[in-house]
Amino acid sequence: MSKEAAALQKLLHVLDDTSTLYCRVAFETTSSHLKLLLQRIAKTHQWIADDLAERMLAASGHPERGGSLLGPWRALQANWQVRISRDFELACATQVLRREDGVQRCFDDAVAGVAAGDLRNHLQKQRREIERACTQIECFVSPMGVRLPAEPTRQPIRATAHQASRSARSRVAKSG
Repeated sequence: MSKEAAALQKLLHVLDDTSTLYCRVAFETTSSHLKLLLQRIAKTHQWIADDLAERMLAASGHPERGGSLLGPWRALQANWQVRISRDFELACATQVLRREDGVQRCFDDAVAGVAAGDLRNHLQKQRREIERACTQIECFVSPMGVRLPAEPTRQPIRATAHQASRSARSRVAKSG
């Protein structure tokens, strides 16, 4: 297998893995906005993977679909990281951002490994779609990630020497 085909196959595996993961996570989330974003990103990944597989077939390649061997393990790991978190939606969105970062790195590797100019341009256009999805998730996470600081504890006001002497004189005057 050539370097170009290997880079494209790796990208195809990553897209299939993340698409499957996002479909599962979207089903479990309670936030309708996050659910819609995850479904949209999963469809984008499926569309890009289908297009990439068609291009590989046209170039007499044999694309393998269904994800990588480590895909289910990575999904299980992400699932546990989300489950042990206090805020399910924030943890889901954070995991998606991490996965999308990996997808973008695979796109960069594929673009670097492709010699044909038209395929390189096509991959760069598809990468922009992934970047757009990341921006939407980041916009979703930003308000969730900002936590209001806890109310500050009030420190007792310390009396100055002048105030202390005045209060002591007033106590003496009242008692005497």
